[in-house]
Amino acid sequence: MRCHSSILNRCGVLHRDISTNNILVVRESQDALPRGLLIDFDFAVPVDREKRAARPAQSGTLPYMSIANLENIDTARTALDDWESLLYVVCWLATFGISSSYRNADAELENSPICQWRVGEENSIAETKRGHMDTERTFASHIVKHFQSEYKLLRRLATKLHKALFSHVGCGGAIDISSLKKILSLSDSEDSDHFDTPGVDPLIARNDYVSDILIKLQDVMGKHEKHARTQLLE
Repeated sequence: MRCHSSILNRCGVLHRDISTNNILVVRESQDALPRGLLIDFDFAVPVDREKRAARPAQSGTLPYMSIANLENIDTARTALDDWESLLYVVCWLATFGISSSYRNADAELENSPICQWRVGEENSIAETKRGHMDTERTFASHIVKHFQSEYKLLRRLATKLHKALFSHVGCGGAIDISSLKKILSLSDSEDSDHFDTPGVDPLIARNDYVSDILIKLQDVMGKHEKHARTQLLE
């Protein structure tokens, strides 16, 4: 994501399709450490254009699309949508495996909750992701629980990225309370008092804290990059 941040800061461009197909691992020489390379900017757009768009166009690869992207929420797409996609990439690789020696067959994981990210309509997948991402507890029980035991660093990375993206003060969680009221048909019932929180979608509210959250995300990635390099050199 260092490349992503540089392109965003220097050129004002959002990638909008962070996926397993668009991240390469390369070595400049046989003795060099591997590094990531971000490719395929077919869906990339200037940030200013996203802010001006009344309803930004959907883009990306289904399992890795951000919730706002899947639902086509009427709010500007930001770098946080790309970072959210990165979180889903990390989760996918930690579950299914990276190299062929660790890769789990789809059949072995067909009942894993993460498989719901690639099946169905966009709104249905978004609703599922909201449930999985809502709290640290739901994320751990639905997603992290199914990570391969060998990927301890990816487990820590995913947990930290999730916390930065979905547990920020002022926009915590992923479930829209107003939508939950409608789903449970409680809007006009006596039980509606349990849902007295204003119906603000936390993923829309999150856009007010983009700069703060990006600093946290970059810090998380930087620390885990150092840990990864240390392990490779051992």
